[in-house]
Amino acid sequence: TAKQAVACVSEGLEAFGAAGFLEDTGLPAALRDAQVMPIWEGTTNVLSLDVLRCIAKQGTGVGKTFRSAVQNLVSTSANSKSRDAAATLGAASAIEGRIFALASAPLDVSQAQAREFSYSIARTYIAALFLSLDDGKDQGWTHSTHMWCTAAPLAPPDLPSTDTLSLNEAIAMGHLRA
Repeated sequence: TAKQAVACVSEGLEAFGAAGFLEDTGLPAALRDAQVMPIWEGTTNVLSLDVLRCIAKQGTGVGKTFRSAVQNLVSTSANSKSRDAAATLGAASAIEGRIFALASAPLDVSQAQAREFSYSIARTYIAALFLSLDDGKDQGWTHSTHMWCTAAPLAPPDLPSTDTLSLNEAIAMGHLRA
């Protein structure tokens, strides 16, 4: 996502130390350009709600389609039997199941999970792409794939209860008194 691009360019700039802040290197311009990308892309919350809207419009069959696409990508990997492949396939199945759960959940519950759910879809599909390009000959690629698959959970988090959401809202709005 664009937010990851900002973090990546920031890290690159820091790697150059003080020289990274000199305009002659082009790095400060790259950072400024990267900082605009999240605005052009749209806020992640709006995009996440759009994912929910699309799922509602297309129906729960979209989960099966997603899982099949991930399975097809992973099956082409030389490491299709690895733990990373199993984690990716497990996450795709969890996403398919979560689509059914979100479809029947109250609106506030599904909206509260939209962002993390959308991130899970993206992380899982990227993991499948990493695996599909792994020919088993490049240890660096295999390691990069493993790092992606383990850096953050691929599967979406459990849905919160309506009670939990109400409590979170009360805390955020300052309505709880000791």
